[in-house]
Amino acid sequence: MIELGHDEKIVATARRHWLILFTETVPSAVLLCGVLIVPYAISAHPLLKFFAGLTAQIIVVLILVAAIDYALDVWVITDRRAIHAELNGFFRRIVSSVPHDKIQDITVTVPGFFATVFHYGDLQIQSAGAFQPTKMKTIPKPHRLKDVILAEKMKMSHGATHQESSP
Repeated sequence: MIELGHDEKIVATARRHWLILFTETVPSAVLLCGVLIVPYAISAHPLLKFFAGLTAQIIVVLILVAAIDYALDVWVITDRRAIHAELNGFFRRIVSSVPHDKIQDITVTVPGFFATVFHYGDLQIQSAGAFQPTKMKTIPKPHRLKDVILAEKMKMSHGATHQESSP
């Protein structure tokens, strides 16, 4: 769960592009169909059918793992920071955030033909201080998200400037 600060508002959210989930699950789904259909189509031995069923269960678990990983990896942009929540394995969740005032550079990379056609890419945030670079991989419309982050950074810096100049 991502905890927001007092009066912190979510501006945008992003997950990996749907095509990534598609490419991770469709080959397994095709294999699942083959494993389930072939033993029955050729009237195989019951032991072969048993192992086909066992293999099918393993494939279903792999598909579910990919879907859960997709659903629980999220990037949240608030009016104060960029937050990345990532699931590593089943029981390890990493949540990292970079305050907008610490952002020094944002780089967008669109790696290849399919990324260009389907409008997804990587967005890397370089920050000041002890913060590690944050890389948002295979997100849809990374240029738009970069613009949102930069707009929030500008609003934050203008708000700080106005507060400092007020008597």
